[in-house]
Amino acid sequence: MDWIFQNIETFFPIIILLLYALSAWRKRSPNEEEESPEDPQEAERVRRIQEEIRRKIIARQQGKSLPAEVEPRSVEGKQAPVPPPMPPVVPTEVHRPTLVSEDRSSRLEKMEERLKKAQAARAETARALEVSQRKSKIEHRREKAPEKKETNGSLRSLLQNDLRQNSGLKRAFLLKEILGPPLGMEMGQLPRK
Repeated sequence: MDWIFQNIETFFPIIILLLYALSAWRKRSPNEEEESPEDPQEAERVRRIQEEIRRKIIARQQGKSLPAEVEPRSVEGKQAPVPPPMPPVVPTEVHRPTLVSEDRSSRLEKMEERLKKAQAARAETARALEVSQRKSKIEHRREKAPEKKETNGSLRSLLQNDLRQNSGLKRAFLLKEILGPPLGMEMGQLPRK
């Protein structure tokens, strides 16, 4: 007995497999009894009904009318009653009322009027936007424009006034880069960081 407890890792999988097989066998045995009906007539009737349903489904999927009924097989000399064939399904056209031409034309006129009003409103807002943009540009230029002080006319004072504004500094830097010597050609000078 000690040997079994010492080697439980080998017996454990075997015990699990046996339990699994036993549970599967128990589940399988009641199903087998249900599959074999006690009444053979009932089984034949179920089989015929299923076959008829399958034929009807296939015929409808293919768009064909139902084929002529096949005589059902007799079970022990009895013939089962045959239901009458179903009439083929014919698609019918749906009648949709048409719009009266006067009603349609009045709707079109109303839509055209609304369209013209919307276009006029859009044009008006575009004009107003353009005017406000012009005004803002003019005001912006006035704010950026250097104050005109009385200068003595010397070039030095004009340049000083110009360099006090950001736009003047940018312009001076660009002119130096464009008109000055290329940085790669300057000898003995390291490029600025």
